[in-house]
Amino acid sequence: MADILKKVHRYISDLHMIAPGSHVVAGISGGADSMCLLFVLLSLKEKLALKLTAVHINHGLRGAAADGDEAFVKAWCEKYEVDFVSFRTDIRARAKADGISEEECGRLFRYECFEKVRVQRQADVIAVAHHQDDLAETVIFNMVRGSNIKGMAGISPVRGHIIRPLLVLRRCEIEALLLEQQIDYRTDDTNFEEDYTRNKIRLKVLPYLTKEINPKAVEHITAAAGAALEASNYIE
Repeated sequence: MADILKKVHRYISDLHMIAPGSHVVAGISGGADSMCLLFVLLSLKEKLALKLTAVHINHGLRGAAADGDEAFVKAWCEKYEVDFVSFRTDIRARAKADGISEEECGRLFRYECFEKVRVQRQADVIAVAHHQDDLAETVIFNMVRGSNIKGMAGISPVRGHIIRPLLVLRRCEIEALLLEQQIDYRTDDTNFEEDYTRNKIRLKVLPYLTKEINPKAVEHITAAAGAALEASNYIE
């Protein structure tokens, strides 16, 4: 599993995501992806003289389970002496008031909170835990809705103050690293509900493409997205 960690470290270095001495704000939900992100950042803390702040968002949608997620992340941060900030809101009410989906409202609120903490803490970057499967999902989502070349690029590894250090990994690699390092994480049961379009792509479309069409479907979609991003940047 050391190879997986080295792979992420090399990706961060090659894309100049984090400069030595940086203050990194990290979005930590408590799920597998974000706990892997926190582990990666902690593994670089001494080498790069990093300062870390973990930000957790309680969307108010899952009752006691969401409270448990928040307590889990807070306890983990206390154990490893990581600065911890949490936000709570009623996403369902916010989404209704703004006339948008709960999914989109949650995304907007999360980034609003991340940026608020970055400014308050005078931090350098905001790290979020998207990985290759998320990228492939986003590309498919954008294409079927109708998209230009920028949309086909999916998720950028670096955009403004936002960095995505795990975009070089598959979800299975993240789970393998956590298992090897004996790092616990929380599971959001709503990820397995098919109420949201993205969940349908994650639960049905991507597994079908991987099993029935090509085992490397996700990697190939990711590569195509990278080419689209390069072309889009050049055109702009």
